Amino acid sequence: MNALFTAGAFLRKDFIEETSYRLRFLVEICGAVIAIYFLVIFSEFMGDAVAAKLGNIDYLPFALVGIAFHSLHETALNDYSRKIREAQTLGTLEALISTRTSVFTLMACLPLYSMCRTSLKLVGYMLVGSLILDVNIHWGNWPATLTLFAISMVVFGCLGLTFAALTVVFKRTEPIIRGFNLVSFLLGGVFVPLTVFPEWMQKFAMLIPVVPALHGFRQAVLYDADWATMWPDIAHVLVFMTLLVPLSVMALRWAVRRAMLDGSLTQY
Repeated sequence: MNALFTAGAFLRKDFIEETSYRLRFLVEICGAVIAIYFLVIFSEFMGDAVAAKLGNIDYLPFALVGIAFHSLHETALNDYSRKIREAQTLGTLEALISTRTSVFTLMACLPLYSMCRTSLKLVGYMLVGSLILDVNIHWGNWPATLTLFAISMVVFGCLGLTFAALTVVFKRTEPIIRGFNLVSFLLGGVFVPLTVFPEWMQKFAMLIPVVPALHGFRQAVLYDADWATMWPDIAHVLVFMTLLVPLSVMALRWAVRRAMLDGSLTQY
């Protein structure tokens, strides 16, 4: 109950802050429109040539789903650390940690609004693709799709929390986060399938959580895959969740303990 109350409080705070800057909301909509327009133009000029090399797949839906889903991964990586930095610079991090709410709950709730907003953006991409761009989006196997989506959110969140723990201790971790996000973008199958890469790179890519998550999500919304088809990807993401949940908890506890011992918790 305390965790739900904390989550609601953070959602309400960030919603009030977001709605007070209406220009930012407009800029985000314009950015999404420009991204979709770029995809359409790119697929018209290069899509046929790219699709022929990729096994005659329909390139626009492939790239649209890839970018939309990867935005969740990118938000999780960036916003957890960004919120920690904001709390440090505003001097509120120590006050938050001093409350009775657990550190893990507080850290998990900090970027909750951003994750919810990005999830709605993903749905918006799917609706635009289905209603305007004539992309054949399948909604039939929604239980498997929601299951994969939920555990993927947990995995991405745990990755973000792990990097947030590093931010508490080392302060400036943007280069590390950008590097990991770039590798995930290039090898995650966002723009091209993994099959175009050498075999050793494909094996390495399977160590990146976004790879099975995105592949399974594509199978569901583009090809109407059933549980049996999606299960290998779901199981793969579950393995990541089993590893990353305890890792993120231990990393946060270690980071806060170390920062409090050396007095650097509020330093930035």
